[in-house]
Order: sequence, then C-alpha cells, then structure tokens
Amino acid sequence: DLAVLLTLEVALQMTFCVVAAHIHTAGRIKPSVVRLYRLLRWFPGLLIFPVLFSLLVAAIFSLPGMSFPLVAWSLAAVVAAVIPLGRWALKHLLPEREIRLELLFLANALIAILGVIATVNGRSAVAGVTAVDWPALGGVTAFVAAELLLGMAAFRIKQKRMNKKLK
Repeated sequence: DLAVLLTLEVALQMTFCVVAAHIHTAGRIKPSVVRLYRLLRWFPGLLIFPVLFSLLVAAIFSLPGMSFPLVAWSLAAVVAAVIPLGRWALKHLLPEREIRLELLFLANALIAILGVIATVNGRSAVAGVTAVDWPALGGVTAFVAAELLLGMAAFRIKQKRMNKKLK
C-alpha cells in the first residue's frame, strides 16, 4: 500500500520540479501551468504522515514508562523545530534555487528507484521465463523507433516554423 503512495508522491514532486523549471525558463506560460505550479507548490507530501507515525511509534516503544502524551508532544515540538531549521540550513547550504530544485528532482528519482527495489521481497509471484519473446521484443523496438522518428519530425517542423518567424 505504501508503494502506491510512494509512486504517487514521487510523481507529483517530480512534476513540480519539471513545472517549476519550465516556468523559470519559458517565455510565455499558460495559465493552467501556473495554476498547476501553485497547487503543487503547497503539496505537503503524503509520506510525511506515515514517517511521522512510525517515528512516534518508535519513540513510544524506546521510552517505556513515560506517558504517551508527553512523548507525543515532545516529539511534536522537536519536529516543529527541526522542519524550519532544516529548511533554513538547506537554503544556506544551497543558496541557488535551481540547485535545490535539481536536488529535489534527483532525490525523488533515487527514491523512486529504491522504492521499486524495496517493494520486491525476493520472491516473485510469476515464474521466470528463460526464453525471449522475439516478436514482442521486435514490436516494442518498432514502436520505440516509430515514436523516435515522429518526435524528430515534429522537432524539425517546429524548428522550421521558428526559423520562419525569426526571418
């Protein structure tokens, strides 16, 4: 279940990174892109809740004999102080906004890769196949090649239109 949340959060945060880079580098921006940027900028992240919950459970079990409200409120105070201090430290450690955005994108890419690896427990639900399905591989290769050619053609058409506008 957390793998689905992880995938959703990584996708949303990587979308934020791409949209933020687009806004900072593009000339004209559609209003829908600006609305998406504003929405994603305030997205808190879904995994903060399970992480904080597991931190609270670990704190409660590592401090036996202490009252639950005292442990919970103490942890809440620590988290409330650490998050703004961490933000301040990161802003001073990496002063350029673009570098922080790139770091967020790369960290999310790493989290996505590790999430795929971590959700596999070593047992596969499907038995492995040692033979290669050549027609399927050929079909996928043909599809990728066709999309590559279409993309290159679209890029050239766009370039020609841009060159005509500049002249």
